[in-house]
Amino acid sequence: MEHIQKSKLTNDYYGNETFVKKMKISLPIIAVILFSVIVNAQNQTKMVIEIWSDVACPFCYIGKRHLEKALEQFEHKDNVELVWKSYQLDATLPKVSTENVYEMLARKKGMSVERAKELNNYVAQIEKEAGLNNKMDAEIPVNTFDAHRLIQLAKQYQLGDAAEEGLFKAFFIVGKNIADNETL
Repeated sequence: MEHIQKSKLTNDYYGNETFVKKMKISLPIIAVILFSVIVNAQNQTKMVIEIWSDVACPFCYIGKRHLEKALEQFEHKDNVELVWKSYQLDATLPKVSTENVYEMLARKKGMSVERAKELNNYVAQIEKEAGLNNKMDAEIPVNTFDAHRLIQLAKQYQLGDAAEEGLFKAFFIVGKNIADNETL
């Protein structure tokens, strides 16, 4: 699908602690957020926020929570439209995983399983600060292509945000295989 972007920048995702720390200082989201302003037929100004995100990215989920909190305080939140764009962090992952998240990160980043756990513990602290109670031990690292297809379909029915949130919860909170058709 042409609107699903594949990452070429995943080497820094967990392999570099400085990158992880920097994400806490700046807006903790890997996704690129693009803002645009549209004047509609009623001559009302509308802000469109395009968010490039992967539902298996903890920084994207953290960033979603930060954005939601910011919008709650924004006087013109009713004039804001969120548009979810699909971005695969790792298109090489299988639909059925034989590894847990720590083993996958250790293999892909050339580190020990213990180091992968340390980095994930750091990310877990950032998640808690954002109000998320993710269960990293339950995460199933799988290909997210079909999950993104579902999000794109949901957008056609103005359910993109609900689909994004549901898939984030399924992956990070419940520990579901989001490549499995039954889950989707």
